[in-house]
Amino acid sequence: MKNIKFLTKFFDSIKKSIKDHSGKESSSRISSYIILATIILNSLIFIGIELTNAIIVWKQGETYVIPSEHLIIFGMILSHHLALLFYKTREYKGKNELVAQSNFSEVKENVDKETGKQETKEG
Repeated sequence: MKNIKFLTKFFDSIKKSIKDHSGKESSSRISSYIILATIILNSLIFIGIELTNAIIVWKQGETYVIPSEHLIIFGMILSHHLALLFYKTREYKGKNELVAQSNFSEVKENVDKETGKQETKEG
């Protein structure tokens, strides 16, 4: 019963965190959660495979060493997922900066019109 309450609280907090400042659902936050879920799922599957291999080898009385190929593949998949996650985060921040810059230029144009100054915009 405690587990069900914990899961409902957990999913409710995710539902609340998906919305951005204006109350709309943020596609970058949703995709970040999906990417994070695939990272966790991938890690659990990888750990399960390695534990199964280790148990089989230990039953034979041998020492188990994780093959370097497995570590390399796991590292490549994990870095790929994390790169996607950071890309989405950066893309989200980039959109906010673009909106802020366009708002700033509009305010500057309005101030210039009110004061009668004619300035050229650079950049």
